[in-house]
Amino acid sequence: MVVVVPISEFASCMGYCQFRIINSFHLGLSPKVSAAQINGKKVHEELEDIDVLIPREAVTREDLLDPSVDLDIPRETLRVLIKRKNKNDFVYIGRMDKVMRLNGNIHIIDDKTTSKPRTIFPDKPIQLSCYCEGFKENYSDFIAFNKIFFSVIQRDKNGSILQEDKEEFTKQTREMLMKKFDLFERILNKEIEPEHHNNINKCRACGFDCKFKI
Repeated sequence: MVVVVPISEFASCMGYCQFRIINSFHLGLSPKVSAAQINGKKVHEELEDIDVLIPREAVTREDLLDPSVDLDIPRETLRVLIKRKNKNDFVYIGRMDKVMRLNGNIHIIDDKTTSKPRTIFPDKPIQLSCYCEGFKENYSDFIAFNKIFFSVIQRDKNGSILQEDKEEFTKQTREMLMKKFDLFERILNKEIEPEHHNNINKCRACGFDCKFKI
C-alpha cells in the first residue's frame, strides 16, 4: 500500500500530537480550520504576490552549480518528495515557502503568523528538517551548496517580521528526523500505540473533535 503523507501533517503528528495519526490516517478525520490558519494563509498569499514582482535574471546551469552565485528562488515553487519503505510505501510530500542560496549555503524559510513572538513548537523544526532532507534528495544534483540552514520567520497579521529562528541541518538533526519517520510509520502501521502528550492546553487548541482529548 502507498501512503501519501503531507509533510506539514507528519510534523504535526510528531511534534504536536501523535494521536493525529489515528485521526487523520486511520479514521480519515479533518481538523477544524482556525481563524489563525485563515489569516496565515492570507499572509502567505500576500507575500507570494509581492515576491512575484521582484525582478530576477535568468540563471544558467553553470550558475546553479556554482555555490558562489547567490540564488533568490521565487516563493512556493520548490516541492520535495521523500520515499521510504516501512512495510508500506511512504511518500512524504510538501512545498517550501521560500528557498535562497546565500554565500554558498541553502536557506529554507517557513513563515508563521502570530500575534506576538513565541517559542517555536517542535513541529516546525521537524517540518523544516523534512524540507532540508527533501531538498538534498531532490535538488543536490543540479543546485550546488555547502551547508543547509532552515529558519522560522514569525510575522504579524500584516506580514511584518517579529522574530527569526535559524538552525543548521546537521547530521544530528537528520538522525532525529529519521527516528521521527520510523516512529510515525510504526504507529501508522499499528505496530505500536501513540504516546499521549498529556497537555490539556494542546487538547484545547486542537482542531480535531477527538476522543483522545483530556
